[in-house]
Amino acid sequence: MTVLDGQQVVYVACANSQAALGFTFRIGMRLPAPFTATGKAILSTLNEGDIRRRFEAGWPPQLTTHSVASLGTLLQELALVRQRGYSVTMARYVRDVLYRCASI
Repeated sequence: MTVLDGQQVVYVACANSQAALGFTFRIGMRLPAPFTATGKAILSTLNEGDIRRRFEAGWPPQLTTHSVASLGTLLQELALVRQRGYSVTMARYVRDVLYRCASI
């Protein structure tokens, strides 16, 4: 579970799998919102002006070659999130891992 803080999501609760994913979530951990399923789910609840203001200071550095590269791409992805009702990320911050998330 995450909350939005500026351009990042902050993990406030998590339960890690017993199977090794090569990545462990920790309470207090921060990741760029555009690169996470939870971040995109939360951002999809904001209007475009709020999203643009949030990123006017700059774009976060990519964590993998699949990280969202620009605000324009993020806005397109958020339109799909709103249409589907959930968010999906694949290899945006951990290679070869797929995440799905819905905002509650």
